[in-house]
Amino acid sequence: MRFEYQTHIMDTAKNTPIMNNEKISFISYEKYIVTGMKSILMKAKDSKKKILAYINNNLQNLIVRNVIRPTQRYADMLEFSYHPNCFSNAIEREKVLHNMWAYPYKNKKVVHYEFSDLIDGDIPIFYNNISKTSLIASDGCLVEDFYQESALNRCLNKINDLCDEDISIQTVWLEIALNIYNPYKYINDLKNQNSNKYIYTGLELNSKIIQACQKIEKKIFKRAIFNKKTNTVNWIDIKLDQDWNGGS
Repeated sequence: MRFEYQTHIMDTAKNTPIMNNEKISFISYEKYIVTGMKSILMKAKDSKKKILAYINNNLQNLIVRNVIRPTQRYADMLEFSYHPNCFSNAIEREKVLHNMWAYPYKNKKVVHYEFSDLIDGDIPIFYNNISKTSLIASDGCLVEDFYQESALNRCLNKINDLCDEDISIQTVWLEIALNIYNPYKYINDLKNQNSNKYIYTGLELNSKIIQACQKIEKKIFKRAIFNKKTNTVNWIDIKLDQDWNGGS
């Protein structure tokens, strides 16, 4: 018996774009995709009142599925629990599934329902009323105050706060996903601006520097993610593959 490497060709996904009955790549349409997303977000920014009114009038109390942990994680735990040693000893099987308690949920009550479904051989499933903060388990029981804010309120606040800066950030994320992001583009744009248009005196220059520093401080603080439990702070950042390569 031996193992050999073989080339394997996977079928394309079912959501692959098709034009004239032929599958096409998105690569030729990258700029259109970015332009389209920016156009949609700009339209949303300019139509906030209409969108907010529609959501408030039509989308209250919807029940939606919540994926609180990767489904594959549940499948892996079930597979581990089907080991012969676990099938011959129920205590050993429960020990394996009790590893679910190690996940850092703020509200550990949800693990009870995960364990209950897994012990029955089911993938745990949860739902949520988007107007409320509770989680609904597969048996209909509620995990109260699982979320700090309802999904509906978060959505409404996101739309209400949508601004040009948000659209710019989302555009960058999309460019990264499409692998067309140029980190130097925005720097070059600033360089192309006429920075020598204004000449400041010493005091004026100091004032401008202080104002710029204060703006930077506000942006840094606004984007900070604080963890009170570990007394740490983090920021979401963009790192491309080439950024991790050190010079030789």
